[in-house]
Amino acid sequence: MSAKVTDGWSLRALRKMLHVSPTRLRYLIGNGMLRVRDPRVSTSSLAVFCDQNRASFEPSIRDRVAAALLKAEDGYMWERAADLLGVTVPQVQSWICAGKLRVADAFVTDRSFEEFCKKHGAEVNTTLMDPATAKWLVKEYDVPDSASKNRAVSRAQKHALTIRTCRCGRKIAGNVYFKHIKSCSAVTGETKRKAL
Repeated sequence: MSAKVTDGWSLRALRKMLHVSPTRLRYLIGNGMLRVRDPRVSTSSLAVFCDQNRASFEPSIRDRVAAALLKAEDGYMWERAADLLGVTVPQVQSWICAGKLRVADAFVTDRSFEEFCKKHGAEVNTTLMDPATAKWLVKEYDVPDSASKNRAVSRAQKHALTIRTCRCGRKIAGNVYFKHIKSCSAVTGETKRKAL
């Protein structure tokens, strides 16, 4: 077992807790609302991005990026990445939001999450969450309770309000349930027994 203490959340844990998509989390990170442990643009994602978009950059920019990549830095601040690519910082942020560029370390510390909740708590839709988690966020982090305000839920998100229980006992919110039952050993085992 690891003795490493984790003070915060991975992006996967945040997605699961807040019931948001990876695209939404990238948007929050790219716009600077949600701070991560190391927001620099990772060297590997910059290299892949430049390679994929080689034709859209001038030769001088390609040479400048190639020279910077040879120095083998861990990452580049958004301003430095924008300077290397010959674009503005908002353009780099939009590429981070779109997933074309990745940050070096996307772990969200507890302090960063608390700051996000205080400044941008309205971005969180507690209607889509587990009631216990929503209550905890409202009480501990002062997130506005969107469930009490009858916040509208889009048609694309309404499925997340339906919670189904699998034969294995697991409670699953939304359409992910149908993906789960295809691979659930309790369901597939029962189907095999009926076939025999």
